[in-house]
Amino acid sequence: MEAIEFQTTLGSDGIISIPTEISAKVKRGKVRVIVIEEDPAISTNDGSNEDRERIRNYINYLMDNPFKVDRSVPFLTRDEIYERGL
Repeated sequence: MEAIEFQTTLGSDGIISIPTEISAKVKRGKVRVIVIEEDPAISTNDGSNEDRERIRNYINYLMDNPFKVDRSVPFLTRDEIYERGL
């Protein structure tokens, strides 16, 4: 199995269009598709005020709803990290 990665825009009709240069490489038949949506809350395509406002709202949301960390599991020390090659 060969993996080919590309970016495209999902059409309003829900169809994923494969770029022409990749279409020639892909054989017809059964394929596996993984869709990863870009997070619009942190996307800054043009740096517009709307994008900045979304980012501020997202940060405010995270400040109001912090992630819970399980403190029963100790953090790794620097030496442990380097031993594991992380």
